[in-house]
Amino acid sequence: MPAEQQVKKITVLAGKGGNGGSALAAARHLHNSGADISLVLSAPAQELTIASARQLDILQRIGLTADVTDSVTDSDIIIDGLIGYSLQGDVRGRSLALIESANSSDALMISCDIPSGLDPDTGTVKGTAIESDATVTVALPYHGLFTAKAREYTGRIFVADVSVPQSVWRQMHISVQDLFSLSSVVEVL
Repeated sequence: MPAEQQVKKITVLAGKGGNGGSALAAARHLHNSGADISLVLSAPAQELTIASARQLDILQRIGLTADVTDSVTDSDIIIDGLIGYSLQGDVRGRSLALIESANSSDALMISCDIPSGLDPDTGTVKGTAIESDATVTVALPYHGLFTAKAREYTGRIFVADVSVPQSVWRQMHISVQDLFSLSSVVEVL
């Protein structure tokens, strides 16, 4: 990070599933770039999936600690990785409290894959949802991101290349050959 840029305070909200693992991996990259990272888990570490626990372990080995709490402290940026496609029913418990706390913040909000609280298929809000400024999804975005209901929660939508082989895309009858030719992250209109 260039010296003239101010170090950003970034809070990473991580759930126990795959979205949490993605958010924790992003935290590592941001930390390595010089960002000031705070980690907030929606569940105790022992409840994380294997992949998410592995990401947390890496972060702890480089000196970061995670809190299990119901609120978000002052931040410039909040990365939402609380709940993804595994959402069933309305958001509740600590995730609900964290979403409400994050939404009351003035921080820039970025969601991993889908704003927590949105149904990935229909785009409907399941009780409450993160009000993102941007959503970064990998490979293919969820259909629900593009529904009229979801637009006020998704912010700008970006798709990131994760090196899915062209043969897989061909099997799915999807042409993405030119999609990532100029950048590994593209905005979807």
